[in-house]
Amino acid sequence: MAAPPEPSSQRQRTGASGGGGGGASIGDLPDALLSHIFEQIEYEDWASIALVCPRWHRVLHATPSLWKDYYLIAPGRLEGRWSAEDQEEWLHATLRQLRRVSPYVESLIVEDTANVDVMPDVLHSLAASSLTWISLSSYAVPLTAAALRALASLTLLQYAAMSGAMPPNLSWALAQLTGLRALDLDSNQLPADLPAPLARLPHLTSLMLQTEGPLPDMQPLSALGQLQQLKLHEDRTGTGLVALPAAHFPRLMHTAFESPCLKVGGFQFAVAVGQAAMEFTFRNGMGGGVRLSALPLTASGAMALLARTLVPAGKTVHIVNCDFSGGLPYMLRQLRNITRLTLHSTQLASLPALACMPGLEWLDLSGNQFAWLPSLGSAPKLGSLNLQSNPNMAMDAAAVDRLAAEAPNLWHLDVGGAILAGVRLAHKLPRLKVT
Repeated sequence: MAAPPEPSSQRQRTGASGGGGGGASIGDLPDALLSHIFEQIEYEDWASIALVCPRWHRVLHATPSLWKDYYLIAPGRLEGRWSAEDQEEWLHATLRQLRRVSPYVESLIVEDTANVDVMPDVLHSLAASSLTWISLSSYAVPLTAAALRALASLTLLQYAAMSGAMPPNLSWALAQLTGLRALDLDSNQLPADLPAPLARLPHLTSLMLQTEGPLPDMQPLSALGQLQQLKLHEDRTGTGLVALPAAHFPRLMHTAFESPCLKVGGFQFAVAVGQAAMEFTFRNGMGGGVRLSALPLTASGAMALLARTLVPAGKTVHIVNCDFSGGLPYMLRQLRNITRLTLHSTQLASLPALACMPGLEWLDLSGNQFAWLPSLGSAPKLGSLNLQSNPNMAMDAAAVDRLAAEAPNLWHLDVGGAILAGVRLAHKLPRLKVT
């Protein structure tokens, strides 16, 4: 569209607020169209827009879609140049704006407040809003008692995420949020009394608790039968983290337990370094999956327990950094429904024929100790095979012919350094892509 002609020296310059003689200006646009224009402009430029004229200031703050997600960011946090006066001025301006737009605010995301304690005033300003979502994950200032009282008043809140130091009365504040559906807490230490009030939240469906120190006793969470997602993580442990049985959570879709010491049933899995981890995914009507990491899983009884109580209908199994040097646990041979299987860095040197897994579509055997290409038995549905980082593995012509016969529908193969064998196999399977 051609730009309008420049006004002549005799023509009045009208700016944003009016239409001078001789032509229309942006000031002639209706409020609805101005709002639409403002919606296309970056957040960082809103302050400049508000200063153009009183009308633009009014329209900007009366456009609900602009304030649905409110980002709390201290502008220009220049180290050593953020004076007390600057802090006070910014806080007062922010609170004035929040009070004006609070009816439109549905989510509050705190990214950086330059270590200014703003939460009590900010949350009080939003008490009358329709706030349903709050993220304080980047808020570096410990929450005060006043901030927690204000948080507890946000009765419409459905999602909350917090990190950093957690005050002792956090449990009380969270217990007041009876509409809460998702909670994510990440702290160096969580209150010891936290699980009991969480277990009484009737609508909580997603819970993620992460801490550097030991988690408190999580057994009360077994009462949350409506949970669909559960993640419990501790960097250090006390008596060990108990993996809550899936039977307590009939609607569960995803759960993860991470600790240096995991307890499953009557079994205990402890690692000297890092995290022992179990992660399970359940898909309604479609089976699910399990990921086991750094667990000493050579005991066939323990593996059978996992198969029976946690992944009876598993479609996907990922096992990494476990020691299977004594052979593949018998449990894995019984999971006939598996379609995706990862055995990465498990010290495997041999593999029994996988004919017991006729539906296998994806197999990752990377990072093991195979000397020869393992036999897959009959794998008519196998499409992807990863053999990378098996430095001693040999693939001669006989092995290539056998693989082509066992997996005729293979379309992706990662052979690591055995490029010649991959090229030979590609001649036999035209759809195959070798990497």
